[in-house]
Amino acid sequence: MKGLGIRTLTVEDVDQVLALEEVCFAPCLRAERRTIVKRFELGHIMLGLYDNESLIGLASFSYAQFDSQEETRLFCERDWTPFYAMGMAEHHNTLIVYNVEISPLKRGVKCVQFLLNAMMQRGFEDGCRNLIGIARIPSYNGDPESRIQQKTVLKEAIDLYFQGGNFPEMELFRKDPLLALYEKIGRCSVLCLKRDYVLEDIPSGGVRAIVYTELNNQWIKQND
Repeated sequence: MKGLGIRTLTVEDVDQVLALEEVCFAPCLRAERRTIVKRFELGHIMLGLYDNESLIGLASFSYAQFDSQEETRLFCERDWTPFYAMGMAEHHNTLIVYNVEISPLKRGVKCVQFLLNAMMQRGFEDGCRNLIGIARIPSYNGDPESRIQQKTVLKEAIDLYFQGGNFPEMELFRKDPLLALYEKIGRCSVLCLKRDYVLEDIPSGGVRAIVYTELNNQWIKQND
């Protein structure tokens, strides 16, 4: 982990963020300059993961207020503003994460853990006790660019749920590498699924998973 560090980014770092977006995402999934600037204007926080002087990762998030996990579930079931466009709540207890990206040349559990731990610790220190995140499910259709194969059994379970079937078990969600990382590092469970969220995201079939965990000092144990 030598050489890795975390820095809070500002609007002055937009060019670095755009360069990272270019290597991390297909063109249809990249945020435009005006979108990134708007997130800063909304007060969102972006933590940059640096390897020496190079930006190799980014976590983007905001804060909101929720009274209980029950309200969190209601949040999942209603129509809502996309996470990346939500304003920052003055009084908050929940970290809302909508973007975690790592340069393909640096992807691995250690770098992801380093970044997510920093994000969870920042949220906890700022008074958040819950985390709600929105995550891609690239194994829904498979993502050759990221060397992620389609998990047919997961796709079938998700499709069945949208047709009125039972909500998939966490065991099935673990077949997706991104959701498995959220569970391993952040102890996140999948609360609900949103379809037609990003239609351009072909690997995920436009589907997003909303994940949840309670924030405590779990990162300290992992870093010891």
